[in-house]
Amino acid sequence: MISSIPEELVAGSAVSSFLDGARREEELCWEGIPLSAQAFLLSQWKRGYPEDCLVLKVGDSKAQEELATDCLAWGLEVLVYPEMESLAQTQVEDFLPDPDLQAEKLGVLHRLTEEKGSVVLVTERGWSQGAPQPEALLSKRLKFRQGAELPMEKVLSQLERSGYVLESLAMQRGQMARRGGILDVFSWHASLPLRVEWFGDEIESIREFDPAQQLSVRNVEQGEVLLGQAGDSGTGTVQDYLPKGHRRIVCQGGETSAAAGNSRSTNFYIACIGTRFFRRIASNCCVVIWRTGWGKGGSCGCCVIMRGRSSVSANG
Repeated sequence: MISSIPEELVAGSAVSSFLDGARREEELCWEGIPLSAQAFLLSQWKRGYPEDCLVLKVGDSKAQEELATDCLAWGLEVLVYPEMESLAQTQVEDFLPDPDLQAEKLGVLHRLTEEKGSVVLVTERGWSQGAPQPEALLSKRLKFRQGAELPMEKVLSQLERSGYVLESLAMQRGQMARRGGILDVFSWHASLPLRVEWFGDEIESIREFDPAQQLSVRNVEQGEVLLGQAGDSGTGTVQDYLPKGHRRIVCQGGETSAAAGNSRSTNFYIACIGTRFFRRIASNCCVVIWRTGWGKGGSCGCCVIMRGRSSVSANG
């Protein structure tokens, strides 16, 4: 991750002017700007306006993965909303959706109910795919809190009615395991299962644990388990989970040379107008310079971003 960026490259009037103009629009389309450069602009957007909810729409899962990686390089966390395969796409009899993708999907929706300033990365297909209605998801949650009075037998009954299967070990989503006053449960939406320990009817401790090693990872004060089935698609979409006033950005990555099209950007810089090098360019634009590869096989490109539009040029 790029931990520090020279202040003169991010605090100048060029980037600020660009982002101020972008925030006035409900939906934007960034064409001709490489995904790596878009990731930088997005990181600066959230740096200046952390309360904004941004929805990044890309064409396919490959672009989704690339943009997520580039955002992470600039220190920007994004919620990757997975695109689910359908029976029509696979043309396989007895098709069952990928349970890991279902869990990721529910996890993102769950976080959107609690975090209003998120950055969501979604494909065009995923944007319109079915999801549980927010009210249904919120009503199907079982909350654990350290020190709370909650009889274990009541919890077991709720989990069984919701499709959780009692096993000797909880190693997969939708499984639970009981050992005396300890209950392990792997929620449909979680990346790690919970280990809840009771003293009588009081929850004494809650821990996340590694399902493969069955060893505790960390203590937590509270946790949640989704009671709805993982495959419940519902009649909603991810759009129902977004707060009013969110911004949608159609991220169409643009490469500027054949070499750039065959290689991910490995090094790129943002230069804001006002430095001596760019004094001759208008003050309402910024310049993105990137490099793909090194040596004779490498190439570099330059993108001038102005309010409302961008122009691209490149040099090999």
